[in-house]
Amino acid sequence: MTEPVEKNRWIVEHVLALLTLGSFAYVYWLLTTIDLGAPIDPERLPPLIVLAGTLSVIAAVAFWLRMYRDFFRHRPARHAAAWGALLFFGAHLTALVYFWVVWRPRNRRA
Repeated sequence: MTEPVEKNRWIVEHVLALLTLGSFAYVYWLLTTIDLGAPIDPERLPPLIVLAGTLSVIAAVAFWLRMYRDFFRHRPARHAAAWGALLFFGAHLTALVYFWVVWRPRNRRA
């Protein structure tokens, strides 16, 4: 009975990681598209890209919080203090690294 929950959590974590990568692409697109010295013209921004980007940024925050919670529930055997500090200060980028280096190997699907 617990197998579908674990599988669903595994899928959710991977989707959130993918959306977090999308948020980096969105922020990069915004920085290269918008002139930061001028007022933002909303008509110049495609609404679907703004919606998708906003949702990916919200997902990135959720992903960071989930990785931070995972750190406190299942401390890594090596460099726990460093991971904690990096997750706190490095936020989304460190959450992605933590996901690939710590979370995925520990939660490998059979």
